Amino acid sequence: MRRHLDDGRTRPDQTPLEEPRRGPASAGPARLAPVAGRVPARPQVSARTGAAAGPAGAAGVDATADRADTADIAADQDLDQGQSGGGPGRGPAGGRDDGQLLAMIDGVPDYDYVAHTATLRGVVRQRLVTRALREHLPAAPARIVDVGGGTGVQALALARLGYDVTICEPDERMVDEATRAFATAPKEIRDRIRLVQCGAFEVADRVGTGFDATLCHGVIMFVPETEALLRALVRLTRPGGTISIVGKNGPGLALRAGLQGRWRDVLTQLAENGDGAGNGALPPEPVVLGPAPANSADDPSLIRSVLVAEGAEPLAWYGIRTFTDHLADEPPTADLDDIVQAEWVAGTLDPYRQVARLVHLVHRRQP
Repeated sequence: MRRHLDDGRTRPDQTPLEEPRRGPASAGPARLAPVAGRVPARPQVSARTGAAAGPAGAAGVDATADRADTADIAADQDLDQGQSGGGPGRGPAGGRDDGQLLAMIDGVPDYDYVAHTATLRGVVRQRLVTRALREHLPAAPARIVDVGGGTGVQALALARLGYDVTICEPDERMVDEATRAFATAPKEIRDRIRLVQCGAFEVADRVGTGFDATLCHGVIMFVPETEALLRALVRLTRPGGTISIVGKNGPGLALRAGLQGRWRDVLTQLAENGDGAGNGALPPEPVVLGPAPANSADDPSLIRSVLVAEGAEPLAWYGIRTFTDHLADEPPTADLDDIVQAEWVAGTLDPYRQVARLVHLVHRRQP
């Protein structure tokens, strides 16, 4: 959901962000300058909860999907046909009026997210998440709910593996993109996907509970009610079912800025983790994955502790994009398989996963 390319840090003085330096460290075009009236990366109210929409995101259209007749796509959906653009969770994503879905880069609306999913970073993320899910999901067929499933990349991948997937997505533009994505898939794949327009806290009322697996990828950083969202995800899952959450790794957020040569941003983000004194002191209490960031939604330790308190035991956690996160909008290259394999291995090993941009937490609801 929405995609979460931001560092999640709003600048009170709205001064222009430091431009990444050119050369091997930046590996991509300069970011756009801040756009007036489009700054908040951290909405006070989130579309994910069924309230006013903010920056949203999930995945993009699967470019490898097979072509198929689109005439019956409407019959394969279950959409809430409420007021267009006005009801809960139906605002535009990213503040653009031209139909593009914007991501956020350090608080600045920048990338069209659908286009981003075709970049190296976007492809790496989705392939790593799918690979981890195959390690932990119950065997197909199984019922999966994807909370904030966005434009349906993960749903299509899982449907092709034989799973029945319900996507709950509040953002109208994401729903439209998902509709187009599903239209390119064979009917037997579409028949395994149900698309419902609703916010995260409306899912149980709209589609029920007792799912074999609950996914919530790239959403939690945009939902102010972090703990309430986590509890809702547990309640959606049957005893013994799998819970999969992807969020930002707060303790490692400064790495991208450093690799791009944005040193003022590095100092700002480092200061927001811990006391910023740089004295190497240990935190007063041990944490699971690293020093706690200022924003609780970016704290993997908090996410884990809430899930455990709600009766969901940890199975595994992975880092996502240790080596490629700073590469801006570079397209995939011929060595993509090697890149994905390197990121996969690094995402399972310390210290590499500790500094990855994203973390993927997998839990199981206890019987």
